[in-house]
Amino acid sequence: MCGIAGVVRHGGAVGADPAAALDAALAHRGPDGSGAWRSPAGDALLVHRRLAIIDPGPSGAQPMATPDGRHLLVFNGEIYNYRELRRSLEGRGEVFTTPAATPRCCCGLLACDGPDALARLRGMFALAWQTQLFDGDATTFEGDVARLETRVYLGSQLLRDLDVMSMAHGLEVRVPFVDHQLLDAVWPDLGAHPSLMRGKRLLHETLARPLPPAAVDRPKQGFTLPFAKWMSGELQPFVRSGMAHLASSGWIAPAVPDETWRAWQSGVAHWSRPWALGVLGEFLRQM
Repeated sequence: MCGIAGVVRHGGAVGADPAAALDAALAHRGPDGSGAWRSPAGDALLVHRRLAIIDPGPSGAQPMATPDGRHLLVFNGEIYNYRELRRSLEGRGEVFTTPAATPRCCCGLLACDGPDALARLRGMFALAWQTQLFDGDATTFEGDVARLETRVYLGSQLLRDLDVMSMAHGLEVRVPFVDHQLLDAVWPDLGAHPSLMRGKRLLHETLARPLPPAAVDRPKQGFTLPFAKWMSGELQPFVRSGMAHLASSGWIAPAVPDETWRAWQSGVAHWSRPWALGVLGEFLRQM
C-alpha cells in the first residue's frame, strides 16, 4: 500500500524541512513515485509515496488538489464504492479525467461535504486533508489529520500485525468483510441462523466459482508472528534488558523480571507479558 506522512505546527513554521527524511522512511511503501506539499506559511507538510495499482497514470500522483487548489489530500487504501461516489460527484459538477479515481473521489467529497463525507466511504484507508483559505497569507485547517479506518480495524492483534508487516514490504493485503454497511445490513439478524455461519458456509456458498477442498476444509489459521521463538533467541537480550531497566528504575519490583520470565518459559504466563514489560522498559530508557 502507499505511504503517507505529515507534519503540522500551530503558531509558526515547521523547523528544518523533514520532507526528505519522511520520504526516505516511506520508500518501501511506495516505489512508483513520491510527492510533497508545503503550505505557504510553512506550518504544514504532506508527504506521499506511491504504489500505483488501480490508477497508475500521472493523474493519480499525490498530494492531490482540487482544481481550485483550496483542498489537498494524501491518501492510502481502497474505497470499494468509489464508482458510486464518482457518479454522485459528477452529478454535482465534478469532472474526472481518469477511469479510476479513488483519491479524487475522496478529495471531491471532502471539499463538498467536509468530514461528514467520510461516513459514505466503504473500504479500508487512511488520509490527511488540508484546506486553505485564500485571504492574504492566512492558512487554516479544517482538520490537522483526518484519519478513518474501518471499525476497530487495528484493534485486533492479528489484523494489526498483518497491517504492519504487509505495509513494511509494500504488499497489498485485503481483509474480507470490513464493509460497515454490509455488517449493518446482516447483523445481528445473521446471528439467528448459526447454520449459515458454521464452517463459513455463507462465504463458501456465495462464491461464483467454488474454492478447492484444500482451501475450504483446511484448519483456521491466523497471521501470527513467532514472538515466542524470537524471545527465546535473538530478542531475549532486548526483552530482559528492558525488564531490568523497569526494575532498576523503580517501576516494578526487583524480583518481577526473573519471575515473569520463568512464568512465561514454564507456560504459566503468555509471551505477551514479558514482551510488554521489555518494550516498555526500552521505551522509558530512551525517553
